[in-house]
Amino acid sequence: MAFRVADSKVESELTVHDISPILLLPKGGKVVIKRIDEKGERHKIRLEKADSRVKLDLAEQGIELTPGAMYMLSNGGRNLVFTVAENSQHNPDNLLGRLIPL
Repeated sequence: MAFRVADSKVESELTVHDISPILLLPKGGKVVIKRIDEKGERHKIRLEKADSRVKLDLAEQGIELTPGAMYMLSNGGRNLVFTVAENSQHNPDNLLGRLIPL
C-alpha cells in the first residue's frame, strides 16, 4: 500500500505520549512502523506467528520514535496512523500513555 502525506490530508487517529510505545497487535508476523511526515525512518520487526493478540514493547526492541512525528503502523492487514506527542520521552511507568492498540 503506497501512502503519502504530502498528497493528501492525513489525520492522526491517536497520540501516544512516549517515544517507545507498547503495541497491542491483532497477531504475530510482520510489523512495520513507518514515518509518514518525512522520508527515511522505518522499522520492521518479525514476530512469531500467532493467531491471538500480541504485545510488542518497542523499548525492549531498542526502538525510539521521534517526538512530534507521524507514523503508520501496519500488522495483519490493519493500519493505524498515530503521532508521537511533541514533548514525549520514555517513561516505563506510564503504561496508558505508551499503549497503541491496533
